[in-house]
Amino acid sequence: MYYLFTVLIFAAICRVESGLFDRYSGKKVELAQAKELRLKNATERCSIDIKPCTPHEGSRIDGTCNNYKYPTRGSAQGPYLRLLKPDYGNDRDIRMNRHGEPLPSARKVRTELHSTGRVEDKVTFNVAAFHMMEFIHRDISIMDGPLDYLKRRQYCCSKIGDKDPKCIPIRVPEDDPYLKVTDIRCLNFSRAETFQDSGCTPEIILPEQVSTYSTFSYTL
Repeated sequence: MYYLFTVLIFAAICRVESGLFDRYSGKKVELAQAKELRLKNATERCSIDIKPCTPHEGSRIDGTCNNYKYPTRGSAQGPYLRLLKPDYGNDRDIRMNRHGEPLPSARKVRTELHSTGRVEDKVTFNVAAFHMMEFIHRDISIMDGPLDYLKRRQYCCSKIGDKDPKCIPIRVPEDDPYLKVTDIRCLNFSRAETFQDSGCTPEIILPEQVSTYSTFSYTL
């Protein structure tokens, strides 16, 4: 009985209080920030209401309480997970390589590494590499972007797209193994939504994309 009483007291003391938490930083939203979010009509986009987390509770189905100190981390609509800081070019454009040259086309990289129906180098590129790429693509790197370039910005390969900073069309190489027999030389694509786009973080910091997955999905 004494042990149970001690555990309950400890849980009550250590429990994370409920309230609004910032989706980007994971910190609790203060009154001044909450008022500012309401004025910008950005409360739902930039914050999340979390019920109290208790020690050893584990991640909830929405991904909250995965990190006891910052209970929003790991939840859907949080920052995109990175091992390194984002690296952009001038004016947040796509960066160059270390030699100052443009990076290879994403289409070129995709057809070289993730070929369909053929694997030329079975020694260094085996089924483990394929599953690792699928894990990254399906479980980690799902960002709030496909709806934009599939529905709202279908013009990124046209002249209109040249004037839209959100457009980053993917160029198709002339020797593309699949599309070389077609007249397709560009794939429509646009930047994923960032916390700056939503008005949740200031423009002076580097853009951080919004992840649509939660850590709960990673463990399924």
